Amino acid sequence: MLNDVEYFRSASPARVAADLVPLVVALCGIILAQICFDDLRTMLEAGAHLGDVLHFVAVTLPSFFPFIFPFALLLSLLFTLNQLHRANELTAMRAAGSDSFG
Repeated sequence: MLNDVEYFRSASPARVAADLVPLVVALCGIILAQICFDDLRTMLEAGAHLGDVLHFVAVTLPSFFPFIFPFALLLSLLFTLNQLHRANELTAMRAAGSDSFG
């Protein structure tokens, strides 16, 4: 396991992306559950097969990405900044003369 200093030296866009992927997957799962809750009964009553349902989900899910990605990115950035703050890395960057947000 990495100690705090080694962990935050690896804090980069790749680290944010690594935090972003599980959030996107989780949010897609929530959206998938919502799609199934709303439309699955109607599709089954119409006689849709499993392939039809999976095709419907595959076509519908990308329409939610414009809502999922900004939210997931916000959460992953907040998580990363929180971890940097807890290890006083932000204070060290300011002491070294780095601009906080530039």
